[in-house]
Amino acid sequence: MKEDGIMAERRTDNVHKTKADEGCTGSDAPITTREWYVINDIISEIYKSPDTTQARRAVLDRIGELIPFSTGSFMLAALQGGILDYFDGVLFNASPESIEDYLENYQHLDPMIAFYSQKGEMVYIDSEYVPESMAKASLLYQDWFWPNGMYYMLGGKLMYNDILLGSMLLGRDRDETDFTLREKEILRIIGDHLSYKIYTIYPNGVTKQAVELGGDPLAVKYGLSYREIEVAELLYKGKTTREVACSLYISENTVKRHASSIYKKMGVSGKPQLIVMMRQAGQQDITSG
Repeated sequence: MKEDGIMAERRTDNVHKTKADEGCTGSDAPITTREWYVINDIISEIYKSPDTTQARRAVLDRIGELIPFSTGSFMLAALQGGILDYFDGVLFNASPESIEDYLENYQHLDPMIAFYSQKGEMVYIDSEYVPESMAKASLLYQDWFWPNGMYYMLGGKLMYNDILLGSMLLGRDRDETDFTLREKEILRIIGDHLSYKIYTIYPNGVTKQAVELGGDPLAVKYGLSYREIEVAELLYKGKTTREVACSLYISENTVKRHASSIYKKMGVSGKPQLIVMMRQAGQQDITSG
């Protein structure tokens, strides 16, 4: 990050305006025809993408044509017991190590964490929420955001049907200008489509486990763990409790506990209904394999 020896003034009365916006106020500056063409191209790429990683990459690769930025991260996320859990980041000019540093050492200091757990506004300009005095006094800003090229920030949540799915964050260095309300509106438009795309893949919300399993329909639709999927697939193939235990090198009591959890998560009363549900979920027919 550029160091000039002087702390640049971060907030001014015209903080959301750039020279390009003179004479306009925030989102009153119209999105141009050219910008709409780019927006529609990005949206098209989102829906063509086979998974959430490529969908997020499609946005990061093109959104700079509309919203200049120096650093970006699009994370998947889930609320677990009121705690925000970030994972599987798609990054631009940011390292996985720096993101890990944030998650381990600075996330608890982030004043915007509450934004992601609330309904309502989907996108924010950081300077709208964090006063300059707070930013200057914050270890998070001094030790992480600013050194990582995020002096100005435009962020948002990926959410659909009130289910949090992820986050978006674009940053600019201190020698650049703050984000505008028009840019905020552009990110909101694209973010709405990206949110829906992720929701179509993970309709019950995203979890690390579901991502690691590559979107397995049982993990995604019913929230089954990796071990529960193994047990369910063996039961589906007609294996007895003892046979499942032998195949997985676990006790019969452990198989029974997994089966009980599977039945509860899938809303079935027992093995016969499980077989029907798995067939409907597109699983392999019981007679094959």
